[in-house]
Amino acid sequence: ELARGEVESGITSPLNRLGWVDDKNPDDYIFQMSMGGLGLPDREYYLKDDEKSVGIRAKYEELLTFLLGRAGYEDAAAKASDVLALETQLAEADWDRAVSRNPEITYNKLTRDELGELAGGFPLAVALEELGVNGEQEFLVTEIPPTADEIASAGLSQEDVDKLGAGIPVAFELATTTARAHGTRYHA
Repeated sequence: ELARGEVESGITSPLNRLGWVDDKNPDDYIFQMSMGGLGLPDREYYLKDDEKSVGIRAKYEELLTFLLGRAGYEDAAAKASDVLALETQLAEADWDRAVSRNPEITYNKLTRDELGELAGGFPLAVALEELGVNGEQEFLVTEIPPTADEIASAGLSQEDVDKLGAGIPVAFELATTTARAHGTRYHA
């Protein structure tokens, strides 16, 4: 139900996904996945501790409380705090916007089996079926932590490497654990 409910409801997901032109083969379309799930514009809004960033997060939590209350959730403030905490975990795993534009580390073509290994306990088969891409055998997945060789090949500095979070494997994990914690029926 996790994967199905996400598709049916249109709720934002820790995983962005779309069918798009293969970046290295413009004659082909391929299903692509990347980090998602942030309500604020960028990971830095969650990670910085300066006065402005703290204020933005406080206002965002107020907005979430208001929206969840209007949607009929009991204890909307607690739910808003939970949402902000989850989004903060996603932000910690996400990559810096500038570094994530580097095609040398974001072009990761995976087979269906490799994607399944990366997804761990996430109900990937159900998600792909619900998304209408069950027959696909290759996928592009960004924000997979690069190897030392990929870092060297891309010419990344240590400062750049420090701006890379744990990436999309965490998005799969958070989607799974959050669904389990909230009692969503689960299909592996």
